Amino acid sequence: GIVDEIEELKNKYNVNYVFFVDDIFNYPESHAMGICDEMIRRNINIDWACFATPKGMSQELASMMKKAGCSGVEFGADSGSETMLVSLNKSFSLEDIGKAAGFCRKAGLPAAHYVIIGGPGENKKTLKETFSFFDSIRPDAVIALTGVRIYPNTTLSELSRQEGAVTPDANLLEPEFYISPDLGADYMLTSVKEHA
Repeated sequence: GIVDEIEELKNKYNVNYVFFVDDIFNYPESHAMGICDEMIRRNINIDWACFATPKGMSQELASMMKKAGCSGVEFGADSGSETMLVSLNKSFSLEDIGKAAGFCRKAGLPAAHYVIIGGPGENKKTLKETFSFFDSIRPDAVIALTGVRIYPNTTLSELSRQEGAVTPDANLLEPEFYISPDLGADYMLTSVKEHA
């Protein structure tokens, strides 16, 4: 299993750090708890971190992760604006993000939050909401990604063509990024830089 592989990496190859790249290490919670419990039971004693979703994080899991050697969790929070969470089709709320941050803080588990700025519907108001929200929950770090990658045959690719953000014949296998026209690239970049 997973813990067998971690143990082998440590004992056979002298690996001292593991990062779980699964976007949702903490879901289902029972699986994450099982991994942590087994790492503690075997006294693996390795430094590790992971990506996680804000929804479904609990105080018990945050504490168990810390006890199992987790040195940090990176949440795909995506926004600090309820309007933008809906626009980005997220299954969690600002309340979920705030609770997850609080659980980690109480467990002594450093937490970072990724935000995506400039998606459909983003404007000066929603950007200000994001800044204010993350100021209020005081995470260890916020990693801001500016613009949303446009992939072929998606709703965003159609919107991008309608708005003239990309040409009708654009090869979207080459990286192209959407930035809400209600925000604009210059304002977005200046605001993020100044707030950071």
